[in-house]
Amino acid sequence: MKKILYIMMFLLMMGIVCAADMEITEVKAYVNDDRQSSVDEDGGNMYIEPYDAVNYIVTVENYLNVSGKIKLKLTVNNIDNGNDIIKELDWSDIDSEDDKSKILSFVVPEDVDYDNFNIDIRLTYKFNDTEYVTTLNDYEVTVRKSTSSINLEESFNNLTLQCTKVTAGLDTCFGYINGTQGLNNDLSTCKGTLGTCESNYNNYVQKFNDCENVRVSSEAQVASLSGRITQQDCQDLYVDPAVKDEQDTRNNLIAVVAFICIAGFAYYKYRQKNGNVDSAYMNR
Repeated sequence: MKKILYIMMFLLMMGIVCAADMEITEVKAYVNDDRQSSVDEDGGNMYIEPYDAVNYIVTVENYLNVSGKIKLKLTVNNIDNGNDIIKELDWSDIDSEDDKSKILSFVVPEDVDYDNFNIDIRLTYKFNDTEYVTTLNDYEVTVRKSTSSINLEESFNNLTLQCTKVTAGLDTCFGYINGTQGLNNDLSTCKGTLGTCESNYNNYVQKFNDCENVRVSSEAQVASLSGRITQQDCQDLYVDPAVKDEQDTRNNLIAVVAFICIAGFAYYKYRQKNGNVDSAYMNR
């Protein structure tokens, strides 16, 4: 009984080890480089259209402490007029306790049916010359009509509507053109006024320059005269009023004294001539 139990436990452990040797741990899907969030390692569905470029990035994890080899295969079932699209990669090495990502790509056919199609992703791995296979088949794509397809009737209706809008726009535009004639006349008047202003400005500038030349010449003359006039000349030109009054008083006094002397001398001569003055006294 114990022997049977040991055998069962050994087989169970081997099954667990084998199940966890290598596995797909991550799947990302892209349509024309746009990430499809509805798809991951647990499966998922996404929309595709004719000519779309579809990429599945598959990551494989190696849990073993030995290196091995892996090979991936993607199958889109019955999508190409009942035929499968199969993309398979060659064997590649994977290190122990490491992961590796590979890209599986295909282009949606032109004449694909608008339907749902299943996708299988198969991982084949081997180590110690033994191969193992695991498959994920929970993926699906839904083909829909291209959103860029042209509806001729709708396009014609849109074109007619656009032409009507363009015609109305042209009528408005021509109205604006006619209205600009008055603006052109105003612009001509403005240009004439501007020319007059510029002419007046030039005249003012010329007069200013003439005045500036006169100012410079005057300053030069003043500088020249300043070099000739001494400080004494300036003092002579300016006399304090009090000093001037004193000088006038002194001059008047001198004039009075001189007048008295002259008058006395004249009177003396007169008296001498008429004998009224003692000549002996005068001759002493």
